[in-house]
Amino acid sequence: MKKPIKTETYSIRIKPYALAIALLWSAIVSASLIWNVYQARQGILEIARLQARNSFMKDVVYRSWNAGHGGVYVPISDNTPPNPYLNVSERDITTPSGILLTLVNPAYMTRQAHVIAAKAYGIQGHITSLNPIRPANAPDQWETQALKTFEYETKEVSSIVNVNGNDYMRLMRPLVTEAGCLKCHAVQGYKVGDIRGGISISVPMSPLRAVENSNIITLSLAHGLLWIIGLMGIGFATRRLNKQITERNQALKAQQKSEGKYRNFIENAPVAMFTINTKGEFTYGNKKLFELSGYKEEDWLNKLFHPIFHPEDLEFVLKRIQNRIDGIGTTEPYEIRISHSSGSIMWVKINSASIYKTDENGVKKLVGMQSFLEEITDRKRAEEELQKLASVVRYSNELINLATLDGMMIFLNESGSKMLGLDSEEVERTNIMEVIPDHMKKIVQNELLPVLMQGNTWVGELQYRNLKTGALIDVYARTFPILDSNTNKPLFLANVSMDITDRKLVQEQKKKLESQLQQSQKMESIGTLAGGIAHDFNNILSPIIGYTELLLMEIPAESPSRLSLNEVLKGALRARDLVKQILTFSRQTTQEMKPLKIQHILKEVLKLSRSTLPTTIEIKQKIDKECGMIMADPTQVHQIVMNLITNAFHSMEESNGTLTVGLKEVDLTYENLPESHLTDGPYICLTIADTGTGIDVETQKKIFEPYFTTKERNKGTGLGLAVVHGIVNTYNGTILVESEPGKGTELKVYLPQIVSDVEAKSEIQSMSYPNGNERILVVDDEEFISTMIKAMLERLGYQVTSRNSSTDALEAFRATPDNFDLVITDMTMPNLTGDKLANEIKKIRSDIPVILSTGFSEKITGDKSSSLKIDSLLMKPVVMGDLAKTVRNVLDR
Repeated sequence: MKKPIKTETYSIRIKPYALAIALLWSAIVSASLIWNVYQARQGILEIARLQARNSFMKDVVYRSWNAGHGGVYVPISDNTPPNPYLNVSERDITTPSGILLTLVNPAYMTRQAHVIAAKAYGIQGHITSLNPIRPANAPDQWETQALKTFEYETKEVSSIVNVNGNDYMRLMRPLVTEAGCLKCHAVQGYKVGDIRGGISISVPMSPLRAVENSNIITLSLAHGLLWIIGLMGIGFATRRLNKQITERNQALKAQQKSEGKYRNFIENAPVAMFTINTKGEFTYGNKKLFELSGYKEEDWLNKLFHPIFHPEDLEFVLKRIQNRIDGIGTTEPYEIRISHSSGSIMWVKINSASIYKTDENGVKKLVGMQSFLEEITDRKRAEEELQKLASVVRYSNELINLATLDGMMIFLNESGSKMLGLDSEEVERTNIMEVIPDHMKKIVQNELLPVLMQGNTWVGELQYRNLKTGALIDVYARTFPILDSNTNKPLFLANVSMDITDRKLVQEQKKKLESQLQQSQKMESIGTLAGGIAHDFNNILSPIIGYTELLLMEIPAESPSRLSLNEVLKGALRARDLVKQILTFSRQTTQEMKPLKIQHILKEVLKLSRSTLPTTIEIKQKIDKECGMIMADPTQVHQIVMNLITNAFHSMEESNGTLTVGLKEVDLTYENLPESHLTDGPYICLTIADTGTGIDVETQKKIFEPYFTTKERNKGTGLGLAVVHGIVNTYNGTILVESEPGKGTELKVYLPQIVSDVEAKSEIQSMSYPNGNERILVVDDEEFISTMIKAMLERLGYQVTSRNSSTDALEAFRATPDNFDLVITDMTMPNLTGDKLANEIKKIRSDIPVILSTGFSEKITGDKSSSLKIDSLLMKPVVMGDLAKTVRNVLDR
């Protein structure tokens, strides 16, 4: 057996470079891990902040709803006792059936909601103020600092705070004083628009931290696997280089065999050549070899080749040589690393052949190897860079694609395959235009492709279609051509696209919220305008009602004119009720809950609707005249019926049809309750049915949402059914919809029936009123109103002095304050408004009673009249019965 070649003298130092590459790879993987962990943690913080904001917005909606209704009465219980800090009249009331109710104001309701949220979800809320009415609402240190920053127009404060060893995302936003808030907080000096406190939300971080830790573990495992794969790649490349060096050495030995014959040719050949003997010693090297390696002939000749080979490749080279000696070697070329004389490392590709010699006995014997050596350093570096690039492309979250000029895909990374729904074998059979939705193809053909064909880059937003699911994906795309280095013309088309579907969804939601806000502001302006119109209309109605009542008191009962005057008065009173409805719409007045029979309102609305609906629409009535009563506000019931009938008409506007209005009593039990939140018992069921276009299932889910409408522009606000739904819910009822496209729609409203023999009447009252002989000062800047009230009071026996200026009235009272027993003043007047006049009069004589007359006012409500030194309110238009009772009640106190 032949003696193996010795290796102890070979020394190629490539390990430091391999180690440096391994360290660099480790640093890259570590940096990526750190960055991804940071992003994961920031994402968790933003999720916690969004949860806190959503909780805050929920509280604000509840409070606005509560404030808009002036508070809500609920049964008194251990969990909901009367609020000792709510100092308003009628805080606690008793229903006709004997149930004790207490008024829950917005703050009280918010605290109750916070308790429920804390128990159910662990999210803690706290309504607080630097000037709290309730001591338990006092802010903690963090909340105090947040409240102080709101004075500098800060809109939101948030931070991570450790409470009792647990981290919480604490967020706080200010509460701005609204008109409804002054009911409880006016005594603190707040005005509309003032910041009077805030709501802090504390979201526990522990569940989110668990998600964060899970994500970090997943990231760590993924990066660890990536790191190991990289190290294995480095090791594989090192072994491959050893193999190549061995093959090149074998080629050198083969070259030595024909050295004499081809020496001149080989010496000047453009390819590096060398030979070695079976001991591993260089026996020949041509000029190109020494030029390439930087060594001189004397540095190599008859010396072992070990020092020029990289240590990690040496074993591979020696094994190749030994296999050749043993007769089992291969002539396949191999790639290894060698050291330049300057110390730098070069990659070379070696082709080797064995050199044999026949001895005197005719035996062929291996005497060495000849090799051809080709430097491939640049190629290897390019391969390494390509491998790095391939890793980046493979693990990138963006779609990366390469296609031919006609759009056929050549390459698509994993993220792109998932995004487009393509398997690896489907990629090269797919044209890029197949994943472009039809509405985007013109943009691609007319805008994108012309830019690329000119050798430029196109950047913009596109949409792709997933070929498996059909889903559309919004992307931000950067598309550029791969140019020919000689002609500078496009050869291929490359594309990098980032999925922005979620971001686009957030932007669309933001636009929708902005649109809803604008619509809300528009409706608020309409409400303010409606209130102003109602105020002026009240002034017009006042003399009509007043003088008609005076005439009725003068005309004998048997006079034919009396019937006409009664009709005039009825019409005026109906107009007054219409004004109340306008004020309710504009949120300038409160509900008037009383026992009510719906059939009377249905009769009135249907009579009005018949005159406005086209004759091609038939109206059918299925109304049980013996239906019982409900507890409701007549104006709101009128609003419910009008909205539902109007919607039914709109659905039949094009095709005509039949409108059916039904009313009946139903007895609901636990087995047939249409909604789970209802209780069993007797109900009144109102049915509005049409034979119109109908509503599909998806639209039925949205029809009660605010601002949702299927009507054409300028034909609806999207608020009608939302208002109806809200009113029905406040009455502890429900509204159900049954519909099918093309077959019409049926809406059923269930309202709890009450047991009562008394129904609120709106008939003209008896002409017998309480009277007196006291001295009264009447003040109103509208002369016709002051004259009418004066005539009414004198008809009742009182001594009346009237003034049309608040300053004149004040001077008259200041001159003879003891000549008056009562003052009746209008609210809205120039110079001094009614509340200010009352204040000045009380300064002169504190015991003088004052009645304030008003059509509507954002300042004056029944609950606030006492704080403004007003003894009673008299709502316009003034009815004689109300005037007589109010005056007598105030004077008799």
